Amino acid sequence: MGALDGRVVLVTGGGRNIGRAIAAAAAAAGATVVVLERDRGAGRETVEGIGAAGGKAVEITADLRDPGALGRTFAEALRNLGRLDGLVNNAAVYLREEFLGITGEQWDLVLDTNLKGAFLATQAFGSVVRATGRGSVVNVASVHATVGDAALVPHCAAKAGLLGLTRAAAEALRPLGVRVNAVSPGAVATGKVAWNAPHPAEPLASLLVPSMVADAVVFLLSDAAAGITGAELVVGGGTATELRIPS
Repeated sequence: MGALDGRVVLVTGGGRNIGRAIAAAAAAAGATVVVLERDRGAGRETVEGIGAAGGKAVEITADLRDPGALGRTFAEALRNLGRLDGLVNNAAVYLREEFLGITGEQWDLVLDTNLKGAFLATQAFGSVVRATGRGSVVNVASVHATVGDAALVPHCAAKAGLLGLTRAAAEALRPLGVRVNAVSPGAVATGKVAWNAPHPAEPLASLLVPSMVADAVVFLLSDAAAGITGAELVVGGGTATELRIPS
């Protein structure tokens, strides 16, 4: 028996890197996974990989910044799959820019995707599962929610807001039986390091791999975390910064 047997979990930004690792881990734990991407086909490799491993996954397309599209997409997933049990807000824009050079358009892109998109997705999820009396949302935040970085100002602001959203949404959705938690990764190797790279031999390696974050997400989605809501689980290996290795 897997920790997520029989459940349906939607992962935003599930087409690559940490999102793909989360989707694969949820499928391995028994869930049917819905991979949401903005661009059609961006989640195809994830879906095909899960299928090749014996799991179940489908791809859907929607822009997280469009509440109407999100509502229709979530409702369609519910109709086609019969249920929706979990949501992982993973999709994000990662922008490195000198503070004085950040434009309003860049700020809006990061905040609208990383924070507003998570809010709209959580709202849509709550609306479609309110009748079932249960559900779990996991927001992928960052250690940069609490540790500043001069080159990542919009990212830091969005992730700090995501922790606030986690705590407030946990209270708002608790009467519906929906738990809301966050996982804050530290330094995670992506790009040149495969999404399914094995765990480092060093238990507390300074550079983590995506599957280590995915394992924490699956835990929070599962009944093993049934008493946990409004919490932040830091997966940082003791580091205080997040590293993206360019592809």
